[in-house]
Amino acid sequence: MSRILLIDDDPQINEVVKTTLELLGHVVAAVEDADQSRRVFTEFRPDLTLVDYSLPGRSGLDLLQELGKERPDAIRFLATGLADFGLLKRAVEAGACSMLCKPYRVSDLAGLLETAVLLEAAVAIEKAGDLSVGDNLRLECPAHEAVQSDDLARLMAFAHACGCDDDVAMRRLPVAACELMRNAATHGAGEDGTFSLEVFNRWRDLELRVCTSGPAFAWERAVARARAGMNKSRASGLQLVLALTTELRYEDDGRVACARMSKRTAEDPS
Repeated sequence: MSRILLIDDDPQINEVVKTTLELLGHVVAAVEDADQSRRVFTEFRPDLTLVDYSLPGRSGLDLLQELGKERPDAIRFLATGLADFGLLKRAVEAGACSMLCKPYRVSDLAGLLETAVLLEAAVAIEKAGDLSVGDNLRLECPAHEAVQSDDLARLMAFAHACGCDDDVAMRRLPVAACELMRNAATHGAGEDGTFSLEVFNRWRDLELRVCTSGPAFAWERAVARARAGMNKSRASGLQLVLALTTELRYEDDGRVACARMSKRTAEDPS
């Protein structure tokens, strides 16, 4: 069960989504007035917040940033009728973990909930401490298991130890890793059914590498399609990684995904 906040000026959308999520066992609050959303956000303390892009007199991107300043670890997503990769990048810069395009299915929102639950549990594990990390981090992952919060917590702890800010350590790195791990588990695991994840501490960057032994991957065409636009209601894993990182490339015929990201966000003056 999760606590979900919907911020959308369309009462019909709020009612349909709220009713459906409540039938699935979640606790849901819906707000139509963007000006009241911050008060409800503070009092309700949602696990996941879904913000509409077009709000009367406001941009959903601005609201995403405001909510993030109030609770930096808050898990936020953008909902929009525009299936545009450029908007996805702007949403990520504003603090979103992903983007849904209307009309979206409840199953798409459920996928975001899965990510939110993983991140929330990982944050709790990492804040509890006692996670030892070295100069570099390597994880061996069985493809038959889902992404584990313990693994994401280790990524968070490693990033913090490397001097990353909270946005990189608790959102950008674990979300990008989560998507690359899901892709590896689905398409990249070889006969042994495993793949590996490594993170390297560079001077100003972190380098994330997910290595598989599965079939070759025509990554150039896949990346070009991802940048060209979104053709479904939920951003693909590849689109998310492209939006979250400063560089994404593949090696060994696509069997090794290499993503780089700065240790600190651009707006961080330190």
